[in-house]
Amino acid sequence: MRSSKAELPVTYEGDGIVFREKAWGAMHVEIDTFDKEFDFTTILKGLPDDMDPAPHWGYIFKGSFRFKYKDREEVFNAGDVFYAEPWHTAKVEAGTEFVMFSPEDQEQENAPVILRNLATMLQVR
Repeated sequence: MRSSKAELPVTYEGDGIVFREKAWGAMHVEIDTFDKEFDFTTILKGLPDDMDPAPHWGYIFKGSFRFKYKDREEVFNAGDVFYAEPWHTAKVEAGTEFVMFSPEDQEQENAPVILRNLATMLQVR
């Protein structure tokens, strides 16, 4: 399978955020762009321990991606290939763009909580 950034369906666009994502069999692929700083902690509320239980693999095109675990933080910058272990939250700086791969079943399991929180967060602003 292959896709260009332009060919990936836009699943969310607004408030300086663009999510492009698609399921490729058992793998979830996404290219996300952030025009401003974004803290994922808010949209993970309601998941176990309010953290993302899914692992992620990816590449940072631009910007910086900070993963926070209970016992440490890891920062990935433009040009880095990364693996983010399960049970984390994250924050990106303004101007960040990355491609990320995750298990599709876990993405689907987490989606209702994340989408509800994202909708609520955007209504509050």
